[in-house]
Amino acid sequence: MRTDPETQKAPTPKLVYRFWKYTRSGDGCWEWTGALSKAGYGVLSFQRRTVYAHRLSYEIHFGPIPEGRLVCHHCDNPACVNPSHLYAGTERDNARDMVNRGRDRHVIPPVSERARGEVHVRSKLTEVSVLEIRNRFAAGENAVSLAREFGMTKSGIAQVTRGITWKHVGGPVLRLTQADGLLRRVHHAD
Repeated sequence: MRTDPETQKAPTPKLVYRFWKYTRSGDGCWEWTGALSKAGYGVLSFQRRTVYAHRLSYEIHFGPIPEGRLVCHHCDNPACVNPSHLYAGTERDNARDMVNRGRDRHVIPPVSERARGEVHVRSKLTEVSVLEIRNRFAAGENAVSLAREFGMTKSGIAQVTRGITWKHVGGPVLRLTQADGLLRRVHHAD
């Protein structure tokens, strides 16, 4: 909740009461026991507005949030409303914390940390099935029949057989080469 900069009104007693009603305080994080946003932040409705519990906590304990500042968490727990875990930070502070704590969904992780192969959430294949597809395709079986059998599309099979996907798995990989002005299929075992 942003304090109205024109009136600099502090949270009302009713709002403060509601804050404590949904706060479980103790050592460490004070957990918000009321409703949570999709991102896990405590929220409540007050006078037809959504109030963020961590921002309300900051205002109750420290006064108005400085203009242009966010209320950030030292503890990295969005449901925490403990004032000793909160600080008024800039957008840059918040972004730096997000990256340092590995919470930035928009930053692509290094290749070594990405899920690949069988552990990838959308994987339809196993390493064994990739080797089978590559070997059978190299032996002359067509992509359409392999796609049907393995529940994939023809283009998905083409990506497997060309080594575009499943690069970490061996087996014969199709390479297209141009010799004598003709495009030829050549299988290489990587």
